[in-house]
Amino acid sequence: VGCTGLVERLKSPPLCVKEEERLSSLCGSQPEAECSIEMDAKSVLESCKGQGLHGLTNCSILSDKAAPPQPPDPPSVRLTREQLLPPTPSVFLENKKDAFSPQLQEFCLKHPIAVVRGLAAALKLDLGLFSTKTLVEANPDHTIEVRTQVQQTSDENWDPQFPGKRVWACISHRSHTTIAKYAQYQASSFQDSLKEERDRAA
Repeated sequence: VGCTGLVERLKSPPLCVKEEERLSSLCGSQPEAECSIEMDAKSVLESCKGQGLHGLTNCSILSDKAAPPQPPDPPSVRLTREQLLPPTPSVFLENKKDAFSPQLQEFCLKHPIAVVRGLAAALKLDLGLFSTKTLVEANPDHTIEVRTQVQQTSDENWDPQFPGKRVWACISHRSHTTIAKYAQYQASSFQDSLKEERDRAA
């Protein structure tokens, strides 16, 4: 390559710059599509048809002249603590018929969170089959998942790494153990609780 050709190559802009300029001119020369966040998918496709390169838009669907989206205004009426923390709906079952009734199904579907009491007694379930002792005897090496969480009230969320600091993120560290090891942990925790009660009584 001669010196003249080399100089001409150095003078010419890189290909990426040329492509960027071409796309910028393409977006600028076409009429801006009128879009809003209230539009459905079909309306957005119709509005953007023919825009950009090969009919596919390379520009933002929101206008550069429009203001950025903003959260809605807070409600004018300030809710009380009782309104923000309403009581959890609960129902008590007396027999097996109540447990399989359509009324119970409707109750659970109507409330996102509900407490059903007396279910084990109504179905005559032997809860002893689910005790730690029975599970250890059946399969002591079975793997179980352990979640480490911070004990706190329902309307608080504290940072475990920085005590005294409230955060939005709810961190739940996961680990694994066996049923046999969990039984040892449960027994030692129970012994510690008994010791604390004896110390308080003394």
